[in-house]
Amino acid sequence: MRSLNLSAAAVSRWKIAVFLLALLPLIRIVVWAVLDKMGANPLEWMTRNTGSWAIYILLLTLAITPLRRISGWNWLQKFRRMLGLFAFFYASLHLTMYIWFDHFFEWETIWPDIIKRPFVLAGMVSWGMMLALAISSPQAVLRWMGGKRWQRLHQLMYVLVPVAVLHVYWMKAGKHDFFWPAVYGGITVVLLGLRIWFARRSARAV
Repeated sequence: MRSLNLSAAAVSRWKIAVFLLALLPLIRIVVWAVLDKMGANPLEWMTRNTGSWAIYILLLTLAITPLRRISGWNWLQKFRRMLGLFAFFYASLHLTMYIWFDHFFEWETIWPDIIKRPFVLAGMVSWGMMLALAISSPQAVLRWMGGKRWQRLHQLMYVLVPVAVLHVYWMKAGKHDFFWPAVYGGITVVLLGLRIWFARRSARAV
């Protein structure tokens, strides 16, 4: 496929657009809170929405490299860090809702809940991996770690996304709602499968 090159100025404009688009879910939450449109259980609505947007953006982040390889649009790589940080941002809001409104920062009730409910444990594990990736995302950390160690750390993404999907699956399984877990799982399998295929093709070429 023919490569589409963008100038640095065009990439900067697109970055601004992507940044503003990624803020829209937060703006929607604030607006709906002001207008009192979040239904009978506003805290559940906010928790569900922040979690959903975290996984939407996480899957989009995982899709960047396959899309770049298929399309030849190498400039797509420049959006991966921003999208990853936004996924972490919404996941952190999601976690804050759980710690603050579900448990009121009472860690003596949070720890048993993590152990008792697998979907909470999976959510905590996936957030911990996202925290490691977010902390190591600045260029200064990349230089300090070195390219190879940094790349190995960021391969956590291939574990993080399935664990996040597992978090959704276990959460929805109690309600016998398997549609969205199946959608997220299918997208994850396709994206990871494409990465494996690209890696094997590159190995054969070498």
